Amino acid sequence: MSSHISIINLPEEVLNLVYKYIPEMKDKLNLAKSHCVLGKAFALHVGGIFKEIEIAERPLGEWSDILALCGSSVTRIMTTAVNTTVTVVNLASKHCPNLEEFFFPVRSSSWNQIKSLLLTLRNLTWIGLMNNFEKANVVDTLLKMPKLKNLQLVGFNRQDWESVGKLVNLTELTIMNKKEESADIFKVCSPLKNIDSLEFKSAFIRVPKNHGELWPKIDMLRFNYGIFKTPLRYLPSLKYLTIDSIAPRMNLTHVFGKSASNYGKTLESLRFCTEIRRIIDTDDLGVIMKLKALKKLDCQVGGDDFMDYLSQLENLEKLILQNSGLSNRGAMTLISRCKKLRDLDLFGCPRIYSDLVMEAVLALSTLRPPSEKPFILRVSRSFGPVDMSLLGGVLEIRYHNLFDFF
Repeated sequence: MSSHISIINLPEEVLNLVYKYIPEMKDKLNLAKSHCVLGKAFALHVGGIFKEIEIAERPLGEWSDILALCGSSVTRIMTTAVNTTVTVVNLASKHCPNLEEFFFPVRSSSWNQIKSLLLTLRNLTWIGLMNNFEKANVVDTLLKMPKLKNLQLVGFNRQDWESVGKLVNLTELTIMNKKEESADIFKVCSPLKNIDSLEFKSAFIRVPKNHGELWPKIDMLRFNYGIFKTPLRYLPSLKYLTIDSIAPRMNLTHVFGKSASNYGKTLESLRFCTEIRRIIDTDDLGVIMKLKALKKLDCQVGGDDFMDYLSQLENLEKLILQNSGLSNRGAMTLISRCKKLRDLDLFGCPRIYSDLVMEAVLALSTLRPPSEKPFILRVSRSFGPVDMSLLGGVLEIRYHNLFDFF
């Protein structure tokens, strides 16, 4: 009698080779589902491919099979289709015990169906929820997740996000609320003593004078739209501040008040009013010049007048002046005098032309300390063609068509 070897008796390494020669995922899955040994071999074959997944990349039926076979290796799931939320959360609850990050859309009806399933995912540290401003009462459920550190709420109404201050273990919080429903950031977030990253789409600052320490660990603060009813309290740990747009007739003096000199010792990055047409004025400049520790600055200027001042920021390494009115002369002031500057973004500046290149190469070669890496100049396509062989290793031109955000 002739002997034979069943495929399930083959070593896992051989079965891995078998899967490599099956091109279609649906065929691999059909084989993997046929026997538990083949299922284990499939998990070995895919390795970490499905560690982080986006549901939109494959049919939901395939994900059902994939998660059943190797869900224990999945640490991140993202889905944006509201009609599949209940199914996806159910699959994660069944098959993904090590899931750490989860982003999905919710509605008030679906939240009631999935909140108990969500609590079975004991290792979740990051949750992103997307709503259409229906009331969902999500915070009461999130309070039962002690490992939760990072929360993003997109499209929730005031009744939901006003209570996030109860989540005192949070280290990162993002709330994309309605502009017309500006959040009182002190009222909402003052209990969050562990927070190091805080972002609101629309918020106002109004901190009582007699209030003690606020956000002792905060590193990054961002407002898409900010209203400063009182200046920002000095936050010693704050390194990155972004204010994409500000209320009319407000400037940086309203933002910093008397704390500008203190922030001058610690704030390393400032992005100010770059999503609207808002050039800095002399009051803004006066505040910026106090921020001596700045390594990165993103703003808009009207012309060359302020370049002499900006070039005096001794620690500045990256300067973004997109859509500004400075000319080649102003750019050269920065390149030749700002000794630590290594990256200058002039995208969308209509008065910047390729005539700048040779003068910049000369200045970088003779007036600045030598560097192992070339100076980066970011420009629009309208800058004109450049002979890259003439840059002498001291200058690198990068053309781009997208805005550079923090």
